Amino acid sequence: MKRAVFLALCIVAAACGPAGQSARSTEEDWFLCDAVQSDATAKEEACNAVIADQNRRPGDRAAAYVNRGVVRALVMQDARALADFGRALRIGGADIKALLARGALHLDRGAFDEAIEDFNAALAIAPESEALRERSRALLARDDDYYDQLDQADEMLALDPDNPSFLNERCWLRAVGGEDLDQALEDCDQSLRLRPDDANTLDSRALVHLKRGEFAAALSDYDAALALSPGRGRYVYGRGLAQLGLGRATEGRANLEAGEAAAPNISRTFARYGVVAP
Repeated sequence: MKRAVFLALCIVAAACGPAGQSARSTEEDWFLCDAVQSDATAKEEACNAVIADQNRRPGDRAAAYVNRGVVRALVMQDARALADFGRALRIGGADIKALLARGALHLDRGAFDEAIEDFNAALAIAPESEALRERSRALLARDDDYYDQLDQADEMLALDPDNPSFLNERCWLRAVGGEDLDQALEDCDQSLRLRPDDANTLDSRALVHLKRGEFAAALSDYDAALALSPGRGRYVYGRGLAQLGLGRATEGRANLEAGEAAAPNISRTFARYGVVAP
């Protein structure tokens, strides 16, 4: 059974298979190991070769551990994946990709405290990174009080009222919570005025529109997000939901299937948000 370790993160991998000997050049190994989409068996082989190459920069070897860990996590090899993420952090230091990957796996396994710890460490490196939203997901999954999180978002914005990431964070929290959707929309609109063409914020606003029943607006935002980040499973799935809301059943069902294929279990994620395909 596969799982989606990244719902909105920076590494994508397919199902993996057993590793073997690489017949590629050193640079070909690196290119394949670091590729966004590739055959997972070949990807793992290539990452093995990069990891074994002691002449490689520590940063490259750390990235190879992260990439191999993602492949392993997708087929439920949790212990091996966690070991790879840990090795990446020992070699590469405070690596944000390793922290996000390990945090996502902890979250998927229900280890919420460990997930939050990793996302907090990622935020210490990059305060406006994807870790903001991933930490909120972990907090909500741990049943932390929704209103406490909103209070924290308010406090961050009081200190930095024109921060587009903080505005997007509050928009997304309100969208997921399903309360005060008018204010959520204002936050997302303001975030996009400050930082146009941000796929994460377009995704947040699209969820607001879905919950408000504004399916044409939701579709427009998902299309815009996909133009910036092609093929991302959650955006494809959201586009399918919007198309179903518009009565475009054939396109909508096709996009739901494509979204689920790109991000397994994404339907469960949307169900947790309170949005279920009819």
